[in-house]
Amino acid sequence: MPHSTISKTYTWRRWIFISAVAVQLLVASSSIALMSSVRVVVSGESLWSKGFSSAVMHLQRYAETGNLQDYTDFQKSLSIPIGMGEARQVLDAQTRNNSAIREGLLQGENHPSDVDSLLRILPWVWNLQTLAPTIEYWRRGDRHVQAIQALGHQIQERRSTDKPVTAAEIDAWHQQISDLGNTVMPLSKQFSASLGSNSRQLGRLLLIINLLTAMVLSLIYWLSVQRAIAESAKAYSELEVERQRSSVTLAALGDGVITLDVQQRILYANPSTSQLLDLTSAQLLGRNIAEVLGFVPELIATHNASLAQAKKSNSDNHVHWITRPGKDNVAVRVSITALESESKHSGTVIVLHDVSQEQNYMRMLAWQASHDALTGLQNRASFEQYLEQIIGRQQASLLQLNLDHFKMINATYGHSVGDEVLRQVCHLLRSALRESDALARIGGDEFAILLTNCPPHAAMQTAERLRKSVHELNVHWHQKNLHTGVSIGVVHIEPHHSSAPQSLLSMADNACKHAKESGRNRISVYNPFNRIFQRYQGDMEWVQRLRSSLENNQFSLMAQTVYPLKPQPKGMGGVHFEVLLRLQDGQGPLIAPSVFIPIAERYDLMPHIDRWVVRNTLKLLRTHLSEGANISTCSINLSGASLGDNELLDFIRHNIWEHGVSAEKLCFEITETSAIASLESATFMITELRKLGCRFSLDDFGSGMASFKYLQQLPVDYLKIDGSFVQDMLKNPSNHAMVEAIHHIGRVLGKHTVAEFVGDAATFEALKAMGVDYAQGFYIAPPVPLNAEFFVRAALPPPQIVPAGTERKPVPRH
Repeated sequence: MPHSTISKTYTWRRWIFISAVAVQLLVASSSIALMSSVRVVVSGESLWSKGFSSAVMHLQRYAETGNLQDYTDFQKSLSIPIGMGEARQVLDAQTRNNSAIREGLLQGENHPSDVDSLLRILPWVWNLQTLAPTIEYWRRGDRHVQAIQALGHQIQERRSTDKPVTAAEIDAWHQQISDLGNTVMPLSKQFSASLGSNSRQLGRLLLIINLLTAMVLSLIYWLSVQRAIAESAKAYSELEVERQRSSVTLAALGDGVITLDVQQRILYANPSTSQLLDLTSAQLLGRNIAEVLGFVPELIATHNASLAQAKKSNSDNHVHWITRPGKDNVAVRVSITALESESKHSGTVIVLHDVSQEQNYMRMLAWQASHDALTGLQNRASFEQYLEQIIGRQQASLLQLNLDHFKMINATYGHSVGDEVLRQVCHLLRSALRESDALARIGGDEFAILLTNCPPHAAMQTAERLRKSVHELNVHWHQKNLHTGVSIGVVHIEPHHSSAPQSLLSMADNACKHAKESGRNRISVYNPFNRIFQRYQGDMEWVQRLRSSLENNQFSLMAQTVYPLKPQPKGMGGVHFEVLLRLQDGQGPLIAPSVFIPIAERYDLMPHIDRWVVRNTLKLLRTHLSEGANISTCSINLSGASLGDNELLDFIRHNIWEHGVSAEKLCFEITETSAIASLESATFMITELRKLGCRFSLDDFGSGMASFKYLQQLPVDYLKIDGSFVQDMLKNPSNHAMVEAIHHIGRVLGKHTVAEFVGDAATFEALKAMGVDYAQGFYIAPPVPLNAEFFVRAALPPPQIVPAGTERKPVPRH
């Protein structure tokens, strides 16, 4: 019997068996799902009964005492049977309104996962005649629920009047409540009994269905086995047909197949071999393989050296190139298999696999890995490798070129125009350099040039020629002449220079940066003794340090109390605080944000830092809330750079959902200056986050001249009065007037006001008398670690406990 036929037969039988098992599992799973739904309904009946009984108890108490808490508990308990009743009404209406059914079942305190299973089952079985008596008991019970709800409302209305309630009225109420309770309890028992009967009937029915399904599937499988036996007998007669088919398949293979005899003469070559070698079958047959493929005999000898691996294919991982006169060369991988007959070597089968396309693709990938696709120049990685080979061997100069106003061209005319400018600049630079010079594109609008065997004065002449050529370049685009310039940084490399390529590129980048800051379209030579370059170097070290701190979580979160100066509304009596950022310095003191935030802003790291603060603050809030911390508001600062970050909004939404922190507890602070600078972005972000329940605070308010003009356009909740006005308001009448004016405007616009930098009791009392809503500063509490101890301290009246050695002075905040 052919192997392929046997395989197909067993495969077919296997799938029959798998299908039978799958059907049986489906029936069993459906049975389990139905029984689980019955369990859920039984549980729901228990919840209904408990809810009604609890409602009766609380209404009895309310009728007796008139305590509003008893009436609230009555409504809460009664909401369980009411919710289930609403779900039942939707099912009766047959509207398939799953959301309404879900809402009612959840109100009935059913578990959400149980609700999902009920939604899949109940709509299909609701109108079964078997369930009609059970559902009727439910309807009758719901009518009594409505009756006791109405009675509760009646008692509440009577209790709300000024007229004293008589003992007779109370006795009458008790009697009505008892009558309703005594009426519902038998209905509940009848509903439970009917439901139990239905459950037992369903169990018996499902058992019968499972047994019948198993019998039918067993019969089907037995018939399939009999059919497989008949087909196996027929398959033996097709052996010769299979052999012929194999021969045809071999001829149609894309790989070249060559059969050799013991003397390595070619006995057979399929059509693909003729195509690969560009030789006809007549030209191949009978020839020694060494005449056709000179590398094959050596491969055969290597293969035959290990007779223990006879009959096993020996694939050569090396690529061999076949030369074809007048045509492209072909790359092949060779696989060799030794043939044996009666334990004797009888020949060899060679398979030639064409890998020309793969080799060409690998060459293309190698080129793309080392070159810029747009300009065809070397990329940064390839240029660094070349630079490493030159360092220390000859006099050279490294130039870094940065196009001036290129981002403006991209923003105004689009990236396609920017790409055309880059191509023309690339062509201009190539034409102006020697063949021995290296040119690379190392960034969006940045190029690097290595002038080899070039003394400093010649390098400066070349740099000036390049600067002038780029400055005079006109790029014509749709009847427009586009101009750009170039800032060039130069680093002269002496023959004994031993710096790493990355260091040299960093020096060139600093020199280029200096050229830009000096007015653009000019040349700057790197000087390690110049303070400006030393500052650049220090900035780079800080950038690396901040990146490392982000990766290794070396920042710390502090908290400072925002103390209410007025009685708080109901539900807002928890701790209000602001999260402040510090950087850990090994075992030393924490580093204030005024040291590193300016650098982070200058080098576009603030969006990353803001993300770190948001993520880790929410993580800590989740922990403290789970431990019982009473938190009303947590204020988190956002930088100006983040206001224009389109992805930050989704990041905040995701983290609020991931950490399970209520958005109503979050308040994001943005400075007045950054909000006005990015007014449209700030307004959009504030609006979207307020939809979630977040609040917003405008920090350092009053520090800008345009504050009041834009205030009405920003939907913020708090105005934080700039601390420079608050800290000496009692000594400076103009500052006192400014604080009072800001507070008055905030009150008119319906916004809460927060005074920063409150340093003493007199200022605290003056702000309180003025009517300011909140105060924050060292008099109340200094920034401390955001831990459980903070929430204990934050509940104390000011001044709160001050850590030893802490001075009462304003601190820079993030």
